[in-house]
Amino acid sequence: MRGLSSAVLFALCLPCSAVASELSELVTTLYKEYSWVAVIRDSTAKAPLVPLGAADIRTLNRYFEPALARAISDDWTCTRSTGLLCKVDYEILFDQQDTRISDLTIRDIDMNTVRVCFELTDRKKCIVLKGRRINGAMRVGDIVYEEGRRSLRISLGFDRPAKSS
Repeated sequence: MRGLSSAVLFALCLPCSAVASELSELVTTLYKEYSWVAVIRDSTAKAPLVPLGAADIRTLNRYFEPALARAISDDWTCTRSTGLLCKVDYEILFDQQDTRISDLTIRDIDMNTVRVCFELTDRKKCIVLKGRRINGAMRVGDIVYEEGRRSLRISLGFDRPAKSS
């Protein structure tokens, strides 16, 4: 992707002794495609970069379970049409509004759970992505922030966080 340079500093630390899980491979691809929001601050970038929330529903469905993909898309549509933040007021991959990150790592916790950690200006932060198998393919079913105090599903109005499966 044009504009992504060594500043991204991906240190995708998957367990050396194990094969990466299907979920960690999916999450790695997701961050490679969409972490630019936390790295690129050049408004003159020539590549047509689209924030994750603004991606079309087909793209969101490649990464997220269908109900979550639809809710992300609907929230972005709400934000665009009203000019106000709707349910989600942060970048979902980083749990921050104005994100600048470095030293991103992605590690399997188990076959259905991945921990993503990164350095912010003043501290290290980690979030957990929970996977769900949908029609035989692994998809992100939830992102849990702040040591479990909230999740993307809860932010988007679902009754409860998703369970890994």
